[in-house]
Amino acid sequence: MTPRSFEASYEPLSPDPVRNWGRVAVLPWDAEIFGFPVAEYAIDDLEAVRASRAEVRQALKSWARSRRVELICCSVPGHEALGFELVPSLGCSLVDFRICAMAPRLQAERLPPVRTTLRPAEPGDAAGVERIAATAFRFGRYHTDAAFPRELADLRYRVWIRNVLESPGPGSRVFVLGPKGLVNGFFHVEIRDARLADLRLGAVDVALESGIAGFSLYAGTLQKLKEEGVEQVTASVSAGNTAVMNLYAALGFRFSRPEAVYHWHAPWASHLVRPHLPNPTDRRK
Repeated sequence: MTPRSFEASYEPLSPDPVRNWGRVAVLPWDAEIFGFPVAEYAIDDLEAVRASRAEVRQALKSWARSRRVELICCSVPGHEALGFELVPSLGCSLVDFRICAMAPRLQAERLPPVRTTLRPAEPGDAAGVERIAATAFRFGRYHTDAAFPRELADLRYRVWIRNVLESPGPGSRVFVLGPKGLVNGFFHVEIRDARLADLRLGAVDVALESGIAGFSLYAGTLQKLKEEGVEQVTASVSAGNTAVMNLYAALGFRFSRPEAVYHWHAPWASHLVRPHLPNPTDRRK
């Protein structure tokens, strides 16, 4: 897998440019991992969609059917009251509420000391890192979607970290918690423009006392980034993951840009958990 092979290509939901119904795209990276198409729907104008919601709902279903898409993700800003009423009327279910966490002045932060070893990942760490990636996560839109198979949600993170370890980009960093030969946790970070860092994926072994290990992982990762000259750090967090939210708060992060995340499930889906799908009588529509 190469990053450029998995660029999502968005197209208008309606071919009529007057109808600003938003844009849709199959997500190639996720589809490759899951073995079936999944997609994203971006709403550009909530009022335009509200004015034609029945037509939009049918257009979304028709677009998905023509591509055999089984799941579509859609998100709306947390302050958009209309979005909270509108998106469920399109047949979508709320699965997550995420928020942006930011440390805007990392170089000025006085980080707490970390006495646990945190080091760059080595080739021998791959199996341990993948094991944690496949077992430690409970949050994120695929994990909190009752209709989505848990094993596929876990597989997504395992493949994610495997790809980073095998084909890191120039700004990729994977830090491992634990001395050489032992993996108690990991953090994947991407550094952009030498000054900006995005905390992508981090977890500790579920067998550990996560409070101490988690704090060491997060604080240690920030210290490593500070030593590299990074000035600003961002992360996307599931608001339901209060343990991580508390870690970020304790480390001086600020929170902004909340958004609600929804999933649309195709009536014909064969890979999703069927008790949570629409009534089977809808499959003929």
